[in-house]
Amino acid sequence: RLENSSLWRQYQSEQKRLEKKWPNGCTLVDDAKTSCAIEGSHFAHRLASDTNELYCFHGTSPSSARSIAVEGFQLARVGSHKGAAFGQGFYFAESSSKADEYSHDEEDGLFAMILCRIVCGEMFRIEKKGTVEVKKALASGLFDSVLADREEAVGTYREFVVFTPAAAYPEFVVLYQRGENAKPRVLKL
Repeated sequence: RLENSSLWRQYQSEQKRLEKKWPNGCTLVDDAKTSCAIEGSHFAHRLASDTNELYCFHGTSPSSARSIAVEGFQLARVGSHKGAAFGQGFYFAESSSKADEYSHDEEDGLFAMILCRIVCGEMFRIEKKGTVEVKKALASGLFDSVLADREEAVGTYREFVVFTPAAAYPEFVVLYQRGENAKPRVLKL
């Protein structure tokens, strides 16, 4: 588990900003797979549904996971690995399988993903790739993030995109190997 007090304060500040912006709460998205998976556990009570706070996965490399754990998400790195089909933001998935698509190894077959808290606020739901529509929606001030619903459109995965580094808090790093020959080992982050 990661504990970075500076990043946590930034995240809490963003959460409070969204609470003020949406005093009556946001349009609830309560069907995120990660939220459904933790329903009834002590983790579920940690999330603020009125601002659409979710646990989601972010696929990355082991060295980037280390960097994010210390420095948080960086705007300069947006789209540097897989592009930005739904805008220049930080991409998160409710499915670890989708996050794994963004993961890449660099250390002896070791991959990484981060389980993050993200605060989405009001989400713009879109089914097709389209940065023009996303830019218009965000510029309107009516939306804070994007729910890219490719599951509805083509049966794949949904992605959540936030556009400010403070809207994502890296809470757990998962380091793993793929395949049958993966061997358990103890690693230091």
